[in-house]
Amino acid sequence: MKEMSPLEIIGHARDRFIQAAVLLYTLNSVRGEPSGYDLDQDPHNIEISRERLLKRKFLDSFALICATKKDGDSVSTACLEERSSQETVVRIASNSGVRENTLVQLRELVNVLNDVASGVLNVQKAYIEILIRIVRLDTVKIRHYLKDLCITKCIFEQFISAVQSRVMQSFTTTMHADSSALRKFLEWYEYVFLIKNLAFDPDLKILVRHIQWAQDAKRYYVEFLKAAFSTTAQTLLRWIYTIFKLGRYGIAFKALAQFASEVPSLFNPLIVEIVTASAKTRFAVQKDKIPLTCVLRRVVGGHEEEYLSRLARIWNTEDSETYFQKACSLNLTVHAEMQLVSFYDYNHEHKPPFRFLAGKT
Repeated sequence: MKEMSPLEIIGHARDRFIQAAVLLYTLNSVRGEPSGYDLDQDPHNIEISRERLLKRKFLDSFALICATKKDGDSVSTACLEERSSQETVVRIASNSGVRENTLVQLRELVNVLNDVASGVLNVQKAYIEILIRIVRLDTVKIRHYLKDLCITKCIFEQFISAVQSRVMQSFTTTMHADSSALRKFLEWYEYVFLIKNLAFDPDLKILVRHIQWAQDAKRYYVEFLKAAFSTTAQTLLRWIYTIFKLGRYGIAFKALAQFASEVPSLFNPLIVEIVTASAKTRFAVQKDKIPLTCVLRRVVGGHEEEYLSRLARIWNTEDSETYFQKACSLNLTVHAEMQLVSFYDYNHEHKPPFRFLAGKT
């Protein structure tokens, strides 16, 4: 197997790209809404074969659980290498490399899936074991999401009666008649208060229960949540997206088990391999340069002085140029997806026939 050489892009194109990316990041570091994932979508709305759908959901799930922390270093991707007479490989990469402990736990999880595929373990009995292993692996990130929920005051300022009233006002007369569905939603919603009352470091069994609760949000209660909490722009509040993110773990464990159960031929056996991450590259702007002015000149030519002043107010600084120079001092990482692409460029014999890279943060 050939070693990868560092992917190096040099010159003005690289500098301009990085400077533009830094400017966008300093103005808005995150998107208002998460991007779409196969794990979030109704399988009936995805027009591909059942096997391809299972493969995509499997890889999405695998990439999700590989990203064990809520940080840029853990961003991960996964790809499936199918070989007719050999084992199947799920190859993974993370921005700063896959940790040894993560790899060990992933391989233990895959051993369970191999047992499901071979019939040694019943798929229904395997569900809870798979979920427990996923929660154990991703405990840090799951607790991060739960903490976000607990510190969101607007959730706990909502009286159940007020939530019920908004739903009833929003829904049509036909939907009003379904009092049973509304009652179930209100019972589901009340659970969020239980999360707040529990310790910030709940044990494994409680974390599993939280995941099972969160999974129902997207599965059963999206319309109720829209009716109760949508803003005037018809977008959901950020804490609801946090619940959706927790619910993905509940979708993921079933996706892994279903893939092993329905496509056992690829578990002959299935093994996990990694791509070794490239070293980070240092990037900095020369002190005698004026990168922000140059970026603005390209974007709003003739108005750069005006925007320098406006950015200084946004960043709460007297010198926006110096602020931007410091922001451009970076340790650049080769993204996990590019690590996999580079690996297959150097190792053609491993190129997967199923061309799909699943990436997760």
